[in-house]
Amino acid sequence: MPLCFIDIATLELEWSGANNPILMVRNVEFTEIKPNKMPIAIYKKMDRYTLHTKQLQKGDIIYLITNGYPDQFSESKNCKLMSKKLKQMLFETSLRFMDEQHKLLETAIHEWMFGHDKEYKQNDDITLMGIKI
Repeated sequence: MPLCFIDIATLELEWSGANNPILMVRNVEFTEIKPNKMPIAIYKKMDRYTLHTKQLQKGDIIYLITNGYPDQFSESKNCKLMSKKLKQMLFETSLRFMDEQHKLLETAIHEWMFGHDKEYKQNDDITLMGIKI
């Protein structure tokens, strides 16, 4: 899970991430802040994590995700959902209220994984958090 700090007084975002980006929608524009490509653990090449700072504006939406949502497998489609499809879904729902986004994304992942006759097995955690400024 990406880790971020938002200063409520200044609306400044500080963020570091391991393998998972932070996604942001501002004025119908979608941006991605890239993570460091290393896990949170002992790893063969350990570097310092990059601390990103970004000035937020009222109305911005920040999405923090783990790899679980895009990595969920659909046996009926015989593939993973993938990050590209998740980003498209986030962008398409971003103009809706946050509770509507939650319902749409929950329905989408449920249909993706259960839209077949075979027994479903969740292969990873599913964590996605949206914050509207």
